[in-house]
Amino acid sequence: NSSMMILRYWKNYNRHILFISQTQRQMWEKKLGNHHITNAQVVYNPTRVIYSQQVKHEGGVRIGYVGGFNERKNLPWLIQTINQLANKYNVHLSLYGAKDEKERAYIQSLINDTKVLSVYEYTTDVESVYANLDIFVLPSWSETMPLVVLEAMQAGVCVIQTNHSGMIELMHDGKECLFISPEKPESLYQALIRCMDDFLRMKIALNGQQFIRDWMIKNNYQQNIISIFNHIFNE
Repeated sequence: NSSMMILRYWKNYNRHILFISQTQRQMWEKKLGNHHITNAQVVYNPTRVIYSQQVKHEGGVRIGYVGGFNERKNLPWLIQTINQLANKYNVHLSLYGAKDEKERAYIQSLINDTKVLSVYEYTTDVESVYANLDIFVLPSWSETMPLVVLEAMQAGVCVIQTNHSGMIELMHDGKECLFISPEKPESLYQALIRCMDDFLRMKIALNGQQFIRDWMIKNNYQQNIISIFNHIFNE
């Protein structure tokens, strides 16, 4: 109901509206019946600087997810694909983000008796989480500008992420990350198979890390916001 109130407000009045990705803007315009939102600007999210050094280990490939446990995140796809992958490769999936009993119950209903999966509570110590991952996967049905992707890349982790995201406006498939399509279940499996190659996985991780470092310099979020306010006040 609150979303519909916002939509009607946008549709009936010209206001300055800020989106954190072009994808987000298009999603809202579609909800409005393909109505063009005037006075809208896109300013990409900032990300904080994190310090994370990969922990060396012996054994299989460590795959992880960080975020909420809900249907929009499409975790059943990730869990099923990891179980399939485990038939051929030594892999382990760690899910971080359980915040309450509802989320714990939801994820418990999905994992069954799998031995290649661990579930952890929500944590703010993301540096330690990313340091213990080889691959970060974000399989969501939709995202706007997921900060977990920016953080994982900054930490030097190879990223596989949904193409239903504002990240597709900034990054290139096969270079800084691998994009997957929720409508194509096999796309996640194929992306993970590719990342079983140590050289390719490290190459994507390094490209992603360099991209984020450059992007953090170019994406002057503070100055963009100040410019928007100056424009509004001077009208």
